[in-house]
Amino acid sequence: MRIQHLALTVRDPQASARFYLGTLGLAARAGEEPWGVRVSTDDDFMVALIRGAPLSSEVVDRVHFGCRLASPDAVHAARERLRGAEVHEVEWCDEDGYTAVKVADPDGYVVELSYEDVSG
Repeated sequence: MRIQHLALTVRDPQASARFYLGTLGLAARAGEEPWGVRVSTDDDFMVALIRGAPLSSEVVDRVHFGCRLASPDAVHAARERLRGAEVHEVEWCDEDGYTAVKVADPDGYVVELSYEDVSG
């Protein structure tokens, strides 16, 4: 069994799609749907950006999902690129074997970009 999709209610599905594909750099394609925007990755995962009210500001930062990057250097580069785009950084971690940056999307959902050495 594999997780197939993630559904997020967002104020502006097109703006969120631009964030995920353009600003964040997710390798995916976006398609308009009656309910919002379908963002589909090459490995058959889908993020449904559903037009509606996002989670309240009191709880939205409790939800996060992650993207694995190829190296600590890739995480560092992503962090600098996102800082340059003035994306809100939620958390930074740079430890031996684990490097991650967490940022907020336009609706406050947290996205983690990380590298973890799982070689043992």
